[in-house]
Amino acid sequence: MHPAQFNQKHEKNRRVQIVLKNGLKHDFFHNLLSYNHLAIAVSGGSDSLALLLLLKNWVDEHHKELTVLTVNHGLRKESAQEAQYVSDLCKTLNLKHRVLKWQSEKPVSALQQQAREARYDLLARFCVEKKIPALVLGHTKGDQAETVLMRLRRARHHNRGLAGMAEKTLYQLNDKQSVFLMRPLLKLSRAALRDYLLQRGIVWVDDPSNDDVCFERVRLRSILKNEAGLNENICDFAALTGRYRAVLNKDASHFLSHSCHFLNSGVIKLEKPTFLRFPQPVKILVLQVLICILGGQKYFQPSSKILNRINNQENTTLGGVFLFFSREAIILVREMRNLPLPKLIQKQSIIWDGRYLIDFDDFSLKLDIFSGLDVMKQFPEDSEQFFKNNCRKLRGYEKQGFSTMPWGRIYDTDSIAKAFYPLPYMHYDALKVRCSLGPFERYCASFDEMLCMEVQRLFSFSKLK
Repeated sequence: MHPAQFNQKHEKNRRVQIVLKNGLKHDFFHNLLSYNHLAIAVSGGSDSLALLLLLKNWVDEHHKELTVLTVNHGLRKESAQEAQYVSDLCKTLNLKHRVLKWQSEKPVSALQQQAREARYDLLARFCVEKKIPALVLGHTKGDQAETVLMRLRRARHHNRGLAGMAEKTLYQLNDKQSVFLMRPLLKLSRAALRDYLLQRGIVWVDDPSNDDVCFERVRLRSILKNEAGLNENICDFAALTGRYRAVLNKDASHFLSHSCHFLNSGVIKLEKPTFLRFPQPVKILVLQVLICILGGQKYFQPSSKILNRINNQENTTLGGVFLFFSREAIILVREMRNLPLPKLIQKQSIIWDGRYLIDFDDFSLKLDIFSGLDVMKQFPEDSEQFFKNNCRKLRGYEKQGFSTMPWGRIYDTDSIAKAFYPLPYMHYDALKVRCSLGPFERYCASFDEMLCMEVQRLFSFSKLK
């Protein structure tokens, strides 16, 4: 045997032993011990098939239940055949298998992103329906490196995304339904998993879209493939960034918990002297989070713009939010422009202004929703009565807060409308209103957990005082 061939074979054996050693010792799956029933997403590709075999051994030893899920996106004629291949393999492993179909109309642009979102939605809804708390995914070290590189190309304004994918992420369908996304193979390479499958005699499916250079991820994958050691370096960088992100989140959470106040008017009030004592990255993160949520945005404002506002300390606007700097406080309130038009709903859930999640679960009645500003202009007697009964002494920014809040009135069965009232304080069994959590509304990665919890606590309405 030629020395080069010998070295290549030795390297493959070494990679397989790493997989077997860690897999059999279950180092990969220690985060799964608290779940009695798991779901696993298996496409038929090498990564998910290797994960399936490793996880099957683990659940058998730990007496857990495992359900295998395959999503048929309907984008290629081979999809059904590939799903059947996974189903046949599951039969030999004595595992339950379900195929979930993406049946909605397919997009003409951003196909991979839309397919990914549809896939997660289908998988999560199945897990919630079957009361499966965790979904295990087969992302590898290579996937992590590709993700970080893609985010690096867009990270002109902040670097939080450079932490890559978390090993554990809470995926929230709504207030009451969620599932944990678990990624136990982020420290393993695709080559090691494929060597493991070859040793087991398992054939995998190659999706041709994985070689289509029209997709950004594919182009980056080819770059990583030609740069020895780059995957490892990028993943080490992501891990370090993740730890840094967790530390920033902890400090930001501490400030929000002790020195940030969410007023009844939906206004945020920061204790300015305390705020200014925090390190610059923490101050930037705090304002990014608050502006994002108060402005009804999904993404953070650039760090440079935030820093400019902190240094100047002048009254200004950013991201749809007005910032008012006084001697002792910093006030943040939604701008009084571009507010939603009036809307009439009946047994419907809507997101109002990107800031409020309104769920009206009643077929017999109707809910009329106006901005506070429109109520004050068109129904002044209703707003004046509310302020007279609940908050007679209002500062200007507090009135602006109520002006930018959703107000509503309910039409009864005789189509007689009651007076308008701020929806967060309207008491009706079929009505639920809460603030959207902005960037944390759908995903909460493990390194963001403390900050997510603090944001959720902060943006909750209490009784009117």
